[in-house]
Amino acid sequence: MKGQRVHTRRCHTRHDEHTERARGYPRKKCDHDLDGCKDEEGERSVVSFKTEERSLHIRGFIGEETIFKVKSALDAYAKGARGRLPVRVFINSDGGAISASFAIYDLFKNASFPVHTYCLGECYSGGLVIFLGGMARLMYPNSYIVFHEATYHDFMEATFQELDAKKHAGHIQKYNERVLMLFCENSTLNKETLASYLYSAHMMFPEEAVAAGIATKIFKKKSRKKS
Repeated sequence: MKGQRVHTRRCHTRHDEHTERARGYPRKKCDHDLDGCKDEEGERSVVSFKTEERSLHIRGFIGEETIFKVKSALDAYAKGARGRLPVRVFINSDGGAISASFAIYDLFKNASFPVHTYCLGECYSGGLVIFLGGMARLMYPNSYIVFHEATYHDFMEATFQELDAKKHAGHIQKYNERVLMLFCENSTLNKETLASYLYSAHMMFPEEAVAAGIATKIFKKKSRKKS
C-alpha cells in the first residue's frame, strides 16, 4: 500500500525520541561520494565488496539501496572460473526495512554458490534476518545478535484512525510470523521459545547462539604452532 513501510530497526534512543522518529519513515538522500546512501537521520547504508577475496561487507541501515548493491556483488561473484566458490559476508547492522532484509535473505539462500555470513559486532533485528541467510553462520567471539519484532512507520497518512490501527496491527502480525518462521528454519529451538525471544528483544552472545543453532560456529583465528 502506498507510502507504507515496516521497520525491523531497533532504536537505541530514549522513548520520547523514538516517538518523534516514528512520525515518518526517513527518506534516503544519496551521496554518490560514499559507498551507500544516507537517510534523513544521517544513517549510512554501506555495501562494499572485494572480488578477488570473494568477501562482501554490509553495515548500517538496511534499505532498498542495500538490496541492489548486494545483488550486484553476488552477480559479479557468480562469473568466471571461481563462480562456485563460497563468498564470505561480514555484517554489522542494527536493521532497517523488513522488506529489504527478506530480499537479501532470499538472495543469499538462492545464490549459485555457498554464502557464509559473519556477525561482526552486532546483528540486530533485520541484520539478524540477513545473517540467517548464510549456509554457514559464524560469529566473532565478542559479537552478539538481538531478536526484535517489527514496528510500523507510515509517512503518508496525515491522520490515524481506529481502522488504520487494526489494519497495521494485522500487517505487523504477518511480518512477525514470517520472521518467526525464518528463525524456526534456521535454529534448533522450538517455536514457543523463539516467539518469546522475538517479543522480548532477547540478546545472544556467540556461545548461546551456537547452542541454539542460530549460529553454526564461533570464528577464531587458528593459532600458529610453535616450532
